Amino acid sequence: LTNETVLFIADRNNHNVRGMSASCSFVCENMGYCIGPDLCKCPDGWEGADCTRPVCSSPCGVNKLCVAPDTCACKPGYSGTNCDQPLCVQ
Repeated sequence: LTNETVLFIADRNNHNVRGMSASCSFVCENMGYCIGPDLCKCPDGWEGADCTRPVCSSPCGVNKLCVAPDTCACKPGYSGTNCDQPLCVQ
């Protein structure tokens, strides 16, 4: 591989497609690809060094997390439409 050649790897168990090249020492996730030494180019909706941090255009709110581009879900331990119902964990 070279800096201009990207190898795409499909992970069927996690339903992810990963792009790798010779200049990154880690995997650029979520269809991101390596553009320089340890530097990923992330697709829209993803950010971070390896494109694993989703971007939500508006805040998710209390007891919610951004889990995919513009997709919020309840934090562990909460449920309900507004994630305002604590779950009893024993």
